[in-house]
Amino acid sequence: MLIDKIDHPDRYVPGVEKVEIVQRFADDDIERIMHTNSGKVVHEIIVANRQTYSVLFKLVDDPVYSGFVLNTIFAEGGKVWLDFTLNWTPKSGQDPDVGPDWRQTIHAAVEHTKQLAEQG
Repeated sequence: MLIDKIDHPDRYVPGVEKVEIVQRFADDDIERIMHTNSGKVVHEIIVANRQTYSVLFKLVDDPVYSGFVLNTIFAEGGKVWLDFTLNWTPKSGQDPDVGPDWRQTIHAAVEHTKQLAEQG
């Protein structure tokens, strides 16, 4: 599911209407621009690591934030769970309250991905 999310975020992130693969570095490593139906644009470098079951989504040229989102699958004691780590920091002199509400978008993406995973 995490690997599929790299090329097809529209299946996991509600509101995504257009995806541009700018460059493919390797099978699971790309540069991507994602457009939402509310006008939000996210430009990212995405790198998957199959050994650690993780995918890193690093922001590129965002006007307000620098940082990344890390999705990691953990399996311990017969249980499996998906961790979403958001590490976005407002750039100096930028007011994150002026831009789009990314927290709402990311929360909706996490909930939707959770529902898909639970459905099998």
